[in-house]
This record gives sequence, C-alpha cells and structure tokens, in this order.
Amino acid sequence: MSSRVANYLSERKSIGGSLANEWIELESLYQSRLWHELTLRVASFVHRDELQQGDQLKKFYENFLSDFEHRINQLALVEIIIPITRTFKHVDEAIQFIQQLREKVKANSLAVLLCDITICFTSFVTIHDVFCSSILLNTKYMSK
Repeated sequence: MSSRVANYLSERKSIGGSLANEWIELESLYQSRLWHELTLRVASFVHRDELQQGDQLKKFYENFLSDFEHRINQLALVEIIIPITRTFKHVDEAIQFIQQLREKVKANSLAVLLCDITICFTSFVTIHDVFCSSILLNTKYMSK
C-alpha cells in the first residue's frame, strides 16, 4: 500500500462518523487486492450522501481510487467517476477531468462512449454546443 493511500485511509478512519466501518472495509479489500469486490464497493460508496459536499469525492479519487484505477474494468471506472465529477465546482474542471479519463480508457469503446456522453451532458447543462449535438448524433447511430 502506498503511503499516500495509507495516510488517507488512516485519516478518514480516524474521523469516524457514519462511514467509519466502510473506510475499514475499503482498506481491507484494497490490502487483500480483491479488485472486483473493491470496485463494486467503491461504485456504491461514491453515491453516499455524506460524500457529496465539498471536494471529498475529488480527494477520494486523488488519494485512493487513482492508485488502483488501472486494475478496474474501464467501463466500471467511468461509472464510478461520473458521480465524482458532479461535485466539481466548475463545469470546465469536470469536463477536463472526464477528458483525461477518456484518454485512460480509450481501449474500451463503451467506456469512451460513456465519457463522451458525460461530457456532452455536463456541457449541455450550461451551454448547448455543437460538440454535444455531434456526440448525441453519433451515439444514436452506434446503438443501431
């Protein structure tokens, strides 16, 4: 376990609260290298109400998830990242984050497609742009 991950998990566990047991479980799965089980646990964990305020999910990604993201199914990784990007304060920052993720998952066409749709949705919420229209049009034809 990297020192960054160990320090982060130790800090989160010491805070206690309603998530204390879940931090312990995440640490145990990580240490046991049970990547599939950890992926499933993280996928539900990122939706917890307690983590939706501030930059908690961003720090979760930076200090924990980024350490083993290469071991996760690429489509599952994108599905985990989507709720994290919703907590970003600036739309441009969220889009840039998803674009960086898109580069990491470019070997999986469904993961890339989900990144594109997420970028489009994020952009569409604030501005209707041509990029979104082309993505939606391409998505429509891909599903046939």
